[in-house]
Amino acid sequence: MRIFSVILDDGQTRDHAEGHYRSIDNALRDTIQAAAQVAVETLGTVGGTQSIVCTVEDVDAGERRSAPLHVAVETVPVAPRD
Repeated sequence: MRIFSVILDDGQTRDHAEGHYRSIDNALRDTIQAAAQVAVETLGTVGGTQSIVCTVEDVDAGERRSAPLHVAVETVPVAPRD
């Protein structure tokens, strides 16, 4: 397991953490999944869209990868049951 730097940037805030992953691909995949989950939870009751840039960097090798993530949540009113 190697140490990776993880950055989530939505244009307003930038969160940084470090984690242990087997590869940079695993780190990026897990980062994208976590960012999508947070965006859905944030937008869940009001709906809307959010864009996040997910970046991971292999601290030892200096390799860096980024992926943009665009999440849209639409709220649909549900008719009350009789």
